[in-house]
Amino acid sequence: MIDLVKEENIKMTEKLIKIDEFVEACKEKRVMDCFCSGTACVTHQVGSLSYKGVEYKIPVGTLSGELKNKLQNIQYGRTKHNWSKVVAKY
Repeated sequence: MIDLVKEENIKMTEKLIKIDEFVEACKEKRVMDCFCSGTACVTHQVGSLSYKGVEYKIPVGTLSGELKNKLQNIQYGRTKHNWSKVVAKY
């Protein structure tokens, strides 16, 4: 996802962040979009975070959805990209 963001020339910061920092950013309404990713799912938008018995709402922005669509289009061959190669059927 980070490489895709860079290819799209989207401003981003990559760093480790402590949960307290993230909670503070949520309280201050500085979190504009949030998603998680892993090997089992491409990305999943995060709409809230529960921490120490308090639920913090996170806006579901458009960026995470757009990135998910771009990545899936590459994965399924709908968009040509150097990350994927078409394999002939056998």
